[in-house]
Amino acid sequence: MRGAHRQAGFSLIETLVALCILVVGVLGVTKMFSEGRRIFAEIERRRSAVWLAQDKLEAKVGQEYDTLGAPTNGSEWSEGGMLAGQDEHEGIMRSWRVEIDRPAPGVANIWVATQWTERGARRSVLLVGLKARGD
Repeated sequence: MRGAHRQAGFSLIETLVALCILVVGVLGVTKMFSEGRRIFAEIERRRSAVWLAQDKLEAKVGQEYDTLGAPTNGSEWSEGGMLAGQDEHEGIMRSWRVEIDRPAPGVANIWVATQWTERGARRSVLLVGLKARGD
C-alpha cells in the first residue's frame, strides 16, 4: 500500500480558522467589558447627582424656618424674596432655590436641581420639598 499514508494533526487552514474564531471571541468579550465599565460609570454619575440633590434638600428641610431665607455661605444669595444657590461637585452642577411663604404663608418651597453631561447630552435631576413653620 504505497500511496496510503495518513497524516495526524491539523492543517494550516484549520489552525487559522480556529485562531480567527478565538480572536473574534476575545474581541467580543473585551468589548463587553469596556461597555460594562462605561455603563457602570454612568450609573455612578447618576447616583452621585441624586445623592447631591437629596443631601442639599435634607439640609434645607432640616434648617430652622426663620433662617431659610438668609444666605449661609458664599454659594448662596438672596434675590427677589427668595434664596438661591449654586455649586459644583466633580462635574455635577447643583443649584437650589428656597421660596419663603410660597405656596402659602408659613410654608417654604425648596427646589434642588443637579445637571451633568453624559455622552454629549445634558442630564438633570430635580427634587422639590416643602418646609412648614414649626417643623
